[in-house]
Amino acid sequence: MQFDNQGFSTTMPKLFDVIVCGSEIFFENHTESAITGFLTCRRIEATDEQQAAVHACHKVLIDWNQNHNSDRKLGVPSLHVELIKNANRWVNRAPTDEYYFYDSQARKREHFQHLCQSTRPWYRLSRPARKPE
Repeated sequence: MQFDNQGFSTTMPKLFDVIVCGSEIFFENHTESAITGFLTCRRIEATDEQQAAVHACHKVLIDWNQNHNSDRKLGVPSLHVELIKNANRWVNRAPTDEYYFYDSQARKREHFQHLCQSTRPWYRLSRPARKPE
């Protein structure tokens, strides 16, 4: 990070959408297989991708412990970043802070695709093809 002579940062923060995966949790959901992890997305303001990843994992861990694991029975998830992409607050939809729980790799892929689609731009770049007259 660069600083000017008064100690202020000269690097403008950017917006990033960060998809975080939490694994190594375990709880029963009264079906054949137990929940083993989750995916969630956070919009983070940071100067670079590395700082965005750290802040996103920190926010997820705080939210997890306060809202989902207050009794500490579910365990502390092992967090890692699945995807970081630049975001534009005026063009990209803001991600929700919802958790998408999975019990298999197939379900994890489905949730990942959903999260990637949920933050896509709200406009369409290509037009549908016109029918010939």
